[in-house]
Amino acid sequence: MKNNIKRRSENKRVLCLPMVSNIPSGCEGWKKTACPVCGRECWITPRHAEELAKEPEIKMACTECAMRSVFR
Repeated sequence: MKNNIKRRSENKRVLCLPMVSNIPSGCEGWKKTACPVCGRECWITPRHAEELAKEPEIKMACTECAMRSVFR
């Protein structure tokens, strides 16, 4: 599964976290976390951790919250 960083504009990026309700068992190396927007359980992957280390200003959100912010 490929996790993409969605861009709303050049300055504002949202890292989409897969939701536990969509992928209950996760994958190797994934860790449960809470969406910082709505608090739902989601997964942070090793790839997410790498992206956050490179660019700490990236915002994180579960898939639903990220899609709502992109399509407003």
